[in-house]
Amino acid sequence: IYLEVRVPDAGHYRKLTQATAAKLAEASGLDIQIVDHKEAANIISTFDRMDGLLAAVEAKFPGSSWLQELMNTNLCMGLFFTNDSGEINRANIFIPTDRSSSSAMLPACVVEETTQVLGLPNDSDEIHFSIFNDKSLTNDLTEHDLTLIRLLYDPRLKPGMGRREALEIVRRIVPEIRR
Repeated sequence: IYLEVRVPDAGHYRKLTQATAAKLAEASGLDIQIVDHKEAANIISTFDRMDGLLAAVEAKFPGSSWLQELMNTNLCMGLFFTNDSGEINRANIFIPTDRSSSSAMLPACVVEETTQVLGLPNDSDEIHFSIFNDKSLTNDLTEHDLTLIRLLYDPRLKPGMGRREALEIVRRIVPEIRR
């Protein structure tokens, strides 16, 4: 993860991201760490005021009015990209420090977006105590969230697998994880 911090107090954003990266690395088995050079990263997390983020989104994704709309309707945003095999190979996270801090959601934005770009992009009101429920009061990964990450990155699941095949494997994995 490379941090593009365009506001004061870069250490604060680094600390929040590092804590989340450590939890996700442990749950997924991935090597997730903060790097000092953008070229070494496959996730770019940009922290800026909202007006700066809108300009950054336009610079990185020219002509993407749908992204501008997403930024205006969501507190924070993450996008991931896949290769032809369905493997995630890069991601961008945009966190408006002014909006997320004023609503006391900055830590939740870091946790949710960093987790979602690993391959669990959607929110659900059906999961009650989870970072994946925008109505939940949690700002950190719950045991349920960590279980989802463990499932997603279990080596028995492969990118591009069909739903039926994946569900059969998940049903075998869940009892092992819950022990």
